[in-house]
Amino acid sequence: MKIVDILGLLFCVQLLSAQVAPDTNLSKFNLIPVIKVLKLDSTKVSFRSLFESNVPIAVMFYNPECDHCQHELEEMIKNEDKLKAYKFIMVTNRYLYQIKEFRKKYNLSKYKNFISINESSNSLIRAFGISGFPSILVFNKSH
Repeated sequence: MKIVDILGLLFCVQLLSAQVAPDTNLSKFNLIPVIKVLKLDSTKVSFRSLFESNVPIAVMFYNPECDHCQHELEEMIKNEDKLKAYKFIMVTNRYLYQIKEFRKKYNLSKYKNFISINESSNSLIRAFGISGFPSILVFNKSH
């Protein structure tokens, strides 16, 4: 099965299993929230600003301590050559030092299409109705 098919399947499964929280500001998943997130250099940016590109985007909600998350990332790295066309935004609510350790463990700095952010308020998790980790949402160029 192609990795794109796997990502699409993961997205469909997540959509079917997700229960969108009542405080969501998303209308049928067609609006990217303007929630502030923390980059690894401790600067705050709008989550929406990370979507300013013309490439498909996969947002992975994860926990660095989660075995399933680690295995999912390992598979993504194995198929890195097939995933170069995607921008990956990796979202967690863990501390920056944990994110940096995770990135170091998997040598993610060598992959320019992998961005890691901290979103400690869990607003994105509520907005997208994330119910478990890992969860991957895939957006096309027009989101």
